[in-house]
Amino acid sequence: MSAKSYKSVKNCVARHLSEHGFVARDFDTLEMKVDGVSIILEFQKDKDCKGDVTRFTVSIAIFIGLLMSNHPPSEGLTLKKPSLSDSHWWDRLGKLLPVDADVWWCVSNEQSAQTSCAEIVEGVVNHALPKIKEIASVEALLGQWKSGVGHGLTEYQRHLYLGSSQKTENKAR
Repeated sequence: MSAKSYKSVKNCVARHLSEHGFVARDFDTLEMKVDGVSIILEFQKDKDCKGDVTRFTVSIAIFIGLLMSNHPPSEGLTLKKPSLSDSHWWDRLGKLLPVDADVWWCVSNEQSAQTSCAEIVEGVVNHALPKIKEIASVEALLGQWKSGVGHGLTEYQRHLYLGSSQKTENKAR
């Protein structure tokens, strides 16, 4: 029942978030595109799960295609399907919720799937999206990178993207 419940929660979240512009891209990923910016929502299953319970978390990321035009994309990257590892900002959904924690959900039946779905949708719509939309632009991310913040990035990635965004700014002038 665990695998079926996990699939059920993902389908439920996809259905509810479609009202907010998200499209299911594959089994584990939803994406919303707005003005060249992709907001990626990715389910990540605990690989150590066994038995009747599936444990998973949800990550959310920002990817800006314009920033990729100034340096070679990572191996296997297509601008049509960026992943969390290709993103310019990412965090766990739970860190954007009032609890500010690395939240993991557990599902074992349809009831737990529906409860998890409701919590995830509420968290995305009422907490994550408002915060994400404030920083989902080249200018906002550039400000963070200049101040030394690279949420979800390595220091190398932050410097790489900072250089890339400055090249983009210079081209626009």
